[in-house]
Amino acid sequence: MHFALLLVTIAAGAILGWLNHSPWWGWMLLAIIVVSSGVILHSLRRRKALLKVGVWLASTALVCTTAVVAYPPASTRTAGGDHPIPSRTVQTTEGSVRGVVNDARTVEIFAGIPYAQPPVGDLRWHAPKPPRPHVDILVADRFSAVPV
Repeated sequence: MHFALLLVTIAAGAILGWLNHSPWWGWMLLAIIVVSSGVILHSLRRRKALLKVGVWLASTALVCTTAVVAYPPASTRTAGGDHPIPSRTVQTTEGSVRGVVNDARTVEIFAGIPYAQPPVGDLRWHAPKPPRPHVDILVADRFSAVPV
């Protein structure tokens, strides 16, 4: 029974990791949980009351591992389809911006243009400040990172 639980845990983690392309720390966490679950179950197999505690711990570890490994990693999406073509350059109050044209050549996309300065340092916990002007052309061809 303990060996079967260990195999199910390994199989579930491997399938979730493969499906979600988890980073290295997800695999490391899964390995730690699998090894610790096996050690706990092996040491508790002769004690009935402690065996129940070990099963609950293993089940909790499996649920937590699934939650960590199943979450997709942060990523940014490229605008404009498979073969984006640069759009015309437009002038904004902060400077020049160039986007991309979609595959059908019907829409100009300007993605990831900052609407405010990042809230770091002295700007932390204050109202947003307008973005700083830029001298070079801002290439707006990627959407911003998706928040957690």
